[in-house]
Amino acid sequence: GEKIGENIYSIKTKFGESNKCYIFPDEAALRKSFSIFDIVEIGSFNNVYCGTNGFHWLVLAKNKK
Repeated sequence: GEKIGENIYSIKTKFGESNKCYIFPDEAALRKSFSIFDIVEIGSFNNVYCGTNGFHWLVLAKNKK
């Protein structure tokens, strides 16, 4: 994608649409962004696809009561 801001990228789909993607630089930024929820667990996984290494966060959260 094309960098358009701090940790924000514009990514074109194969259909020509443009989407924005935010990259969380660390777990603290992720927790801050999801602070409106009660976070139950945060996990992550890595993969290699088409020669590109990927890192992905997973967030299990529920609405605050």
